[in-house]
Amino acid sequence: MTDTNSDDTMSDDESSPKKRRDLLTRRPSYRKILSDLGGAEIVMGGNVQLEDQSRKREMRLQKNREAARECRRKKKEYIKCLENRVAVLENQNKALIEELKSLKELYCQQKND
Repeated sequence: MTDTNSDDTMSDDESSPKKRRDLLTRRPSYRKILSDLGGAEIVMGGNVQLEDQSRKREMRLQKNREAARECRRKKKEYIKCLENRVAVLENQNKALIEELKSLKELYCQQKND
């Protein structure tokens, strides 16, 4: 009976590193450390789910970078349009001020005459 029991404990001892590894991979922090070390495939038992997640994350980050780049480009374009509009309105304002001055002078001359 003790022999059978000792055989069972031997088989449990053999599988304990695998169980321990499986338990560790349930924690995200350990998963990240193990994937950084390059053991993700071994840890997941041949499952490349972790690689799939990291690939999806990289793709999402890349799309986000491109969207941010496009957003910055559009913002610069919008700011240039606003600056052009400001310049046009300033010129228009100067012209109107000059016209007002000349009309005031004309009025004053006619009033004095």
